[in-house]
Amino acid sequence: MKIKMIHSTKQDGNTSLKYDFDNTAITNRKAFFEKHNIPVENTLVIQVKYSDSIVELDEIFLKNHPDLSKETLETDAVVTKCPNVFLYLPFGDCIPLIVFDPDNHVFAFAHMGWQSTEMNLHIKILEYLKNHYGTNLADVEVFLGPSIKKESYILKSPSQLKHSSWTRFLNHIGNDYYEIDLNGYICNDLRNSGVSKINNSLIDTMIDYNYFSHYRVVYKNPSEVEGRFICGAIMTQ
Repeated sequence: MKIKMIHSTKQDGNTSLKYDFDNTAITNRKAFFEKHNIPVENTLVIQVKYSDSIVELDEIFLKNHPDLSKETLETDAVVTKCPNVFLYLPFGDCIPLIVFDPDNHVFAFAHMGWQSTEMNLHIKILEYLKNHYGTNLADVEVFLGPSIKKESYILKSPSQLKHSSWTRFLNHIGNDYYEIDLNGYICNDLRNSGVSKINNSLIDTMIDYNYFSHYRVVYKNPSEVEGRFICGAIMTQ
């Protein structure tokens, strides 16, 4: 088995129903799936809870739901051994995360926003894979997709200040404002857990106008029409 992360850009249009100002989000999703030769019935959208929740997707669910495009999983991470299912959600700065165990043919796909990262969802995914599948973390492959990077993610008095584990990943730039390194925090924890195969996208969604960015709209360019780009994962033979 092999794993693939696939994402859209602004050129593919908005894919979030929340920002569906012109009623084209579903059409844009279907066009994106078609472009990547993914049958729409094999696509399953995730509705995030901004938590550390993990849900397992199994063959029983697939049998009972032959058209996955009509379903929604409410969680922040999905673990599955099921091939040819495209798990996805619309992103706008948060980190898409894949954790792939090539030996046991299982992977997790997660939405790593600041809440789930602060709750260490990435570590809980590793523990889940070890406990349920006997995953050897030395063999795990991890992929972090396009997201906002520390130079762009600047907030006043962020909540991470209350955690000593975040000290290295908060750069004070004055007047109680800090650069927040979500990517660095996650990658550091992964390496400390024994994961060495880490692929971290260099794309900064805030400064790259090929991507939608919530932060950019709120803090930099309020006249920009807000939207979300798709990012997802699929395991194939």
